Amino acid sequence: MTVKEMLGQRVNRRLAALKMKPEQLAVNLDVSAATIYNIKGGHGVRVERLPRLADLLGVTTDWLLGRGDEEAYDQDATPELAEAGRS
Repeated sequence: MTVKEMLGQRVNRRLAALKMKPEQLAVNLDVSAATIYNIKGGHGVRVERLPRLADLLGVTTDWLLGRGDEEAYDQDATPELAEAGRS
């Protein structure tokens, strides 16, 4: 599995754990929904967006890139994204 594919899988898992739609993440990351669907599909993300993506999902950049316990963030919701999803 490539790093881009791992990133896509982990973004999918966090969105599911947060009960967040890709469109909501797109608004908070200031990108199009198509960009989020591309990330989820294994097409990667621009490196300058990676830290903000990790913050919004409540994970580390290392975890998003496959460096860390695969199940470390399956249950936690980050207040930042959870709060943003209510607006």
